[in-house]
Amino acid sequence: LKSKDDKFLISLVYNARVVDANFNELENIFQYSFGAMEINSFDVDRENMYWLADKYNGLVEAPNSFSSQRVAPEGPFFPGSYKLDYSNGRIGVAGGALTANFANVFRTDGFYVFENEEWVSYNAFNSAILADSVYDYTGIAFDPVDPNRYFVCSFSQKPLFKIENGAIAELYNKNNSSLQDQSNNPGLYNMHDMQVDDNQTLWIANGKVEEPLVAMDINENWHAFSLGSQAVNRTTQRLYIDFFKNKWVAVRGFGLIAFNENGTMSDLTDDEIAYFTDSEGSGNLPSAVVTDMEMDFNNQLWVTTDNGLAVIYNVEQVFDPEADVEAQRILIDDGVNVEALLGGVD
Repeated sequence: LKSKDDKFLISLVYNARVVDANFNELENIFQYSFGAMEINSFDVDRENMYWLADKYNGLVEAPNSFSSQRVAPEGPFFPGSYKLDYSNGRIGVAGGALTANFANVFRTDGFYVFENEEWVSYNAFNSAILADSVYDYTGIAFDPVDPNRYFVCSFSQKPLFKIENGAIAELYNKNNSSLQDQSNNPGLYNMHDMQVDDNQTLWIANGKVEEPLVAMDINENWHAFSLGSQAVNRTTQRLYIDFFKNKWVAVRGFGLIAFNENGTMSDLTDDEIAYFTDSEGSGNLPSAVVTDMEMDFNNQLWVTTDNGLAVIYNVEQVFDPEADVEAQRILIDDGVNVEALLGGVD
């Protein structure tokens, strides 16, 4: 409630009212021209322009109930950000969140794309398919060949969306794809990361199932791959495709798994697989909790964990049983102590 000259300004949740000293209604702002309202406060300036502080729309300018516009700097609709992707001059943001133990927080911020100095946001307020049973957006992956095609995944009942030409074109789940919901929580999907390769095949880390690596080619043929008993019903935290077309999957609590289908999606007999744990002689990772991976231009794979980073130098030999392929710490010698670079850093 505010007093302004000889008027009262009353902020309600779904409308803003102006009354005179005798409580005669002078104005009732009960709608926007661009979406739903939830008003926290409002005021009027000397030109009788009303200004509303709205929970979802920020600052709104309204001369009356029939005309309104948002007043905001260029930016995404919500502040949430969990995963980013970049391709062909565009940045995509998955605006979800998870707890430290990879449990849902039920965040519905949606996802946003920045291109040509403008942000486009997709969420429950502007898309009907995102308004029900979808939350905690955890991944976004651009097609490196087709700039009009990308994918978004979530830890929810609606696991995967395809976006084409700026519109949500398809929802994928276990009924129309090789995706599977969690073994111990039917109806909920453990979708944490994905990437589109140079052949326009989408690779997905689909956790808490028996076949946690899933692929969909450009013709929308689906394939699912087992990564062995080490990955069954575990959370798959990160997926990365290196320059050798190897797929690296971080399996929480186990370590890292390298996989290559050798260009034959349907022939499982030529698939190659290698395992990296935190034990010496079996991968030598700093920790069994791998958080990220990236290959540099020397074809060396940098691996981050919750206990610092390490480097796999001879990635080209990763499937050679005779080769000694182990993660190695970078050691810093200051003349007094020898310490691992970023040792112990999460």
